[in-house]
Amino acid sequence: MKIEVNYLYNSGFTIETDKHFLVIDYYRGELNIPDKNTTFFVTHHHEDHFNLDIFKYKNAKFVLSDDIKNVDKQRNIIFVHEGDNISFNFMDISVFGSTDEGSSFLITVDNITIFHSGDLNWWAWEDLGQKREDERKIEYTSEIDKLKLLNKNIDLAFVPVDPRLLHNYYLAGEYFINILKPKYFFPMHFGDNYSYNKKFIHKMQASNTHIFNVDKINQKFEIEL
Repeated sequence: MKIEVNYLYNSGFTIETDKHFLVIDYYRGELNIPDKNTTFFVTHHHEDHFNLDIFKYKNAKFVLSDDIKNVDKQRNIIFVHEGDNISFNFMDISVFGSTDEGSSFLITVDNITIFHSGDLNWWAWEDLGQKREDERKIEYTSEIDKLKLLNKNIDLAFVPVDPRLLHNYYLAGEYFINILKPKYFFPMHFGDNYSYNKKFIHKMQASNTHIFNVDKINQKFEIEL
C-alpha cells in the first residue's frame, strides 16, 4: 500500500491512505483536502497544535483531546481522554497520556498503525537538578512502556525532536525507536530549526528505523507499506 505524508508545520502532518485522509495537530500550513473520508485529530489545546480553522471543513470528523474547551459538541466531534479505546470513523484509536497537556494517539486505519505523540516528550530541560531529571525520565519512559505492552508494530511514528532541550533533544526519539522499533519515524516539534533533524538521523544511523529528514513546510513523503 502506498501512503503519502505531508509535513505542515511544527507537529502538524497529514496522512493519506487508500480510503482516509488524516490531519493531526494542524497549526498552520497549506491544507488540500481530497475527496476522501477526512478526520482531524488534535492532541491538546496549545496554539501550536490547534487552530479553530479546522472546523470550516464541514464534511470532516474530529477527534479532540478533552482539555480543549469552548467547542460545541456535535455529531461529527468526539472528545477523548487518556485510557480511552474507541472505534470511530472506520478506525481504531487508543488514547495515551502526555508529559505536558492533553493526549497522544495510537491510530489504526486501513491496516496501518500510526502513533502521534502530541506533547508527550522527555522534557529534560537544562539545569533541572537530578531529582527533576529523574522524574522527567520516568514520566516519559513509563508512558512509552505502556505502549509497548500492546505489542503493536508501529508503521509511522511522529515524535518530538525539540532543539530547545539543547543536548537532550534526542532523548524521546532515541528511547521511542529503541523500545518500539517503528518502521518509519518523523521528527517534529522543532519549529523553524530543521538542523536538529539531521543531527538526530546521524545519531540514530545504526537503527533499522527509517528516519525522515523533514526540512521544509509542505514537504511530501511517499511511503510503501
